[in-house]
Amino acid sequence: MRNSMLIALLAVACGEKAGVSVELTEADTDCTWYTDADGDGYADPFGAVEAGCDAPPEGAMAATDGMWDCDDTSAENNPEAEDICGDDMDNDCDGTVDNLCDFAPNDGDWLGDNFAFSTDECMMATLFGLTPDAVIPSVLTNVDGGFELTVWGGPPSSFTLDRMDFTGPTGEDQGKIVTDFTEGGAVGEVEVPPMDAIVTLTSEVSGTFASETEAAVAMSTVGTCEGADCATILAVVGITGETCSSEATYDLNWEEPAVED
Repeated sequence: MRNSMLIALLAVACGEKAGVSVELTEADTDCTWYTDADGDGYADPFGAVEAGCDAPPEGAMAATDGMWDCDDTSAENNPEAEDICGDDMDNDCDGTVDNLCDFAPNDGDWLGDNFAFSTDECMMATLFGLTPDAVIPSVLTNVDGGFELTVWGGPPSSFTLDRMDFTGPTGEDQGKIVTDFTEGGAVGEVEVPPMDAIVTLTSEVSGTFASETEAAVAMSTVGTCEGADCATILAVVGITGETCSSEATYDLNWEEPAVED
């Protein structure tokens, strides 16, 4: 029971009049706890329990803003969970069922720009013109499970899409640029004679769409070379050794189609 100062004072007064000693002990004030029936650390906002303040009763907890559960019957559903597509439940308690499961970027022309390399041993910026002010055209086409991206009019590369996150290329031999110099060729703007060297650049790309029209992209590239003349051919563009790596980020933005007159 909650203490009452008035009752306490009356008790003292009565004790003094009766000539007896009255020992008062302060009773614990009850606190409000909330049930956590599924034990996931998030409380049922409608499951209030009144009990002593020393410790919560079994199956209950203290709760503050951000600690409320939308489904206290399942530990799989709480504000830290991720929505499971297709189960028709609000797994992450954000008020939306199957949140972002149907997301798809816009089909059509996209432009890559704002290239920034944290390391560029493979000289990607030099060889392919991936400078901060470069604009690289591509075409995006949505397919089941993701999308295909065609860059510079080349063959399409396949990407998987998990809500707004994407990775790729996923197809066999996609993301690879193989240059065989056994019959000669060019490195950048430099023509080279036939050499015993086959250079392979393999890139992996990942990123996140901020909306249907824009994404932030990270690209990781590894370069290798096979052949007796690798050191010579790579030295033409300043690559030392027979392997290299480059790490870059860039922006990808949808280009709205021009309105025909």
